[in-house]
Amino acid sequence: MLSCKKNSAIKSHNLEFQLLTDTTIQTYDDNDSSKLKFNLLAATKDNQILDKYYSGNGNIITINSIETVNGKPLFKITTSYNHAYLNTVSAPFWADINEWLIFEDNAFKKVFSYPQKQGNQEGPNIELLKSKIEANHITLIYDFQQYGFERAAGFGTITIEINQQDEKYYLSKFEYDVYGHFRVVDEEDDIWVPDQNGDKLVPRDIKAEDFFKRFSFTNLNYEK
Repeated sequence: MLSCKKNSAIKSHNLEFQLLTDTTIQTYDDNDSSKLKFNLLAATKDNQILDKYYSGNGNIITINSIETVNGKPLFKITTSYNHAYLNTVSAPFWADINEWLIFEDNAFKKVFSYPQKQGNQEGPNIELLKSKIEANHITLIYDFQQYGFERAAGFGTITIEINQQDEKYYLSKFEYDVYGHFRVVDEEDDIWVPDQNGDKLVPRDIKAEDFFKRFSFTNLNYEK
């Protein structure tokens, strides 16, 4: 394990890695570049920049750890939307994404990413409850809310397990326990309203292919 001082220079393998702010990024005329914070990861050697990694439109990068895997630096970072920089009128949204980057051949390469939390006011919204990530096996458990702020209309948990074999990922388990919870307010007219404590449950159907649009897998094979 390499030492890691967050948001400062880190030296490894005769290289230096830094979190920097690139104030030249402008996508809207009224953006305030002074509000940008750590929006790129740079690798330098002998004061020469070898590569830069941007997470998105001014997204904030936090380094969680740096490890050495097969003699190469492996970065585990989290990227978050920078709402102070994205000065636009839009519906509330949020996304904290955990990303793994390997540095090889003088370049950053993304090897894996998965949401820590992600959503908007319309939904669906997810938040990571538990994770176990091993060399060839990944288990992730998410809190899942299907309909934005109307939690009772569809909420529960999703559990996924992914195995890696021959540099490919295989989905070995996708289980969801997601229900809409309702309370009957008029039995005669059959009128229900969302109620987290309601005893009328409606199962929700969650498709694995839709759920994994949030992930960076390009070669995920769906197994039953």
